Amino acid sequence: MDAPQTGSGSSRPGMVLRWARAVGLVGDEVEQRRLAAMRLEALAEWALPRAGAQDVALTAQWAVFICWVDDLIDRRGMGVVTGEVEELTAPLREILTAGGGLMSAATAPYAAVLRGLWERTAEGMSAQWRERFTADYTDFLDATEEEVALRRHGVRLSLEPYVRLRRRTITLLPLLDVLERTGNAPLVECPQVSARLGELRQALADVAGWANDLASAADDAAAGQDNLVTVLARQDGCSLPAARARAAVSAYT
Repeated sequence: MDAPQTGSGSSRPGMVLRWARAVGLVGDEVEQRRLAAMRLEALAEWALPRAGAQDVALTAQWAVFICWVDDLIDRRGMGVVTGEVEELTAPLREILTAGGGLMSAATAPYAAVLRGLWERTAEGMSAQWRERFTADYTDFLDATEEEVALRRHGVRLSLEPYVRLRRRTITLLPLLDVLERTGNAPLVECPQVSARLGELRQALADVAGWANDLASAADDAAAGQDNLVTVLARQDGCSLPAARARAAVSAYT
């Protein structure tokens, strides 16, 4: 499907790829082709049909960073050694704790990417929004460390705890926070609204996690990692094709 034509919100092809190269998130041609194939600019344009080019680009850049962190952990075997993932997440936690402020000299370059994204996104947003984003992204980091520890110890989750953990590792809640900013649609900060939208946000995270697991089932199997398909197959004692069919129903209905 071609990228939508959305007037001022339409990004030039390759803009996000050039940004990712400039900040050091992609290097060789294989990584560049993989990122280009994701078409994250088109995704951001579909999500923000009335936004300006800068907001569309910022959203796509967040998507690149989120995918980069995910690939670094899931596709490069990170986590086999105890403390390896924590070395990755510690500088990211430092950014959130400092609120985008000064970092120590030892902070990894990728943390500077998060700082830049955070500063541009948080500008002009309320203290409540900043707290919510920080809580959502910190919870993603917590869940990522939990997931890697489970893999390292060979723990296989049943369906319900797997879904709960996947809801937190898919990184959709922080991205929804970003979309409030780039879509110029901040939530009303009150308990009643938060309670009503909380379940909807979690349901969206579930759908995103299930759809992602369907798309990445082959890669996860090659890496020896569980996903929704293998969890369903193990729980129901059925074949992988049958589990995939059930997962597809769960994801798209």
